[in-house]
Amino acid sequence: TFKQDGVGRTRGGFEYGRGRWLISGDGGATRTGDYSTPLGPVDNSRSRLSNAFGAVAHYGGRNSFGVNYGVQDGNYGVPFGAELSGEQDGNGTTDITLAFRRQQVRANFGRGDFTGPVERFDLQAAYSDWTHKELEGGAIGTRFFNKQLTTRGAFEQRRKGRLAGRFGAWGLVRDYNTIGAERLSPPVDQRAAAVFALEEVDFERVKLQFGGRYEHNAYTPTGAVV
Repeated sequence: TFKQDGVGRTRGGFEYGRGRWLISGDGGATRTGDYSTPLGPVDNSRSRLSNAFGAVAHYGGRNSFGVNYGVQDGNYGVPFGAELSGEQDGNGTTDITLAFRRQQVRANFGRGDFTGPVERFDLQAAYSDWTHKELEGGAIGTRFFNKQLTTRGAFEQRRKGRLAGRFGAWGLVRDYNTIGAERLSPPVDQRAAAVFALEEVDFERVKLQFGGRYEHNAYTPTGAVV
């Protein structure tokens, strides 16, 4: 039987709307102590996690848009990590802790009530920034960085008889890097793009769907792992 000691959690949030506007936010934190077992405690198994989120949105007759931001921050110990890696200080083994921080921004925009074959257009974009650090006692070891931007635009077709559908494009830009003695790969830039379409034929009792997607990915590493 495993038991985690010292578990503490807090959580809170709000939501406020006025007219066509909506504002919301929430956040929380969790903290745990070391696991305990019939054979004794598992040293360096404690963890900590906190997060916060906020958003603002506007909903109109033809147009709508919104922006939100979220952040996660925490760390957790690696039991027996020092013994397995051979990391030691003058007093013996050194605890290894993994600390991370993730930030993300999302935005979306929509416009409807078009005339012609296209009825609505939706655009979404998201940017994330992930940082991961290996802490060996009080010293920073290997660090990982991952930044990514994605965009997606889609057109909603106006229904014509039994036929409806949507089509659009998607793109990604990614910057990945590691610094330290235990880095797994050289810095890598990724670029990706895609176009897609999905059609639907409605026969009331039966619906037929058909579509396609073409995607291209390119990776550009810099240097080499030594």
